[in-house]
Amino acid sequence: MTPAELRAVAASLPPDTPIPVPAKFVLLLIDGDGPPIAEPLRDLTVAEVAAKLGLSPKTVVRYLQTKRLRGYPLPGRGWRVPLGALDELKRTATRPTNSRLRRR
Repeated sequence: MTPAELRAVAASLPPDTPIPVPAKFVLLLIDGDGPPIAEPLRDLTVAEVAAKLGLSPKTVVRYLQTKRLRGYPLPGRGWRVPLGALDELKRTATRPTNSRLRRR
């Protein structure tokens, strides 16, 4: 969001509406020394998750369907995965073992 877009949003609110923003942020915007306002974080597509995890899209969908990976279906077709769900999967992931190959 650019400062102009932020201004448009603020201008659309009733004049006395408080907008909680850190003072440092406001000062940086006013002085023009601050970085541009970043786009909000968005949820990932199946293809993006597959690329990040090194999996096929079909595997990612299977993980979503079996609730191994947290996400939500879109109307029609497709899924979205919150960024935090990737960390959850990485923390809980275990390598599959083949019990026939283990020695007793």
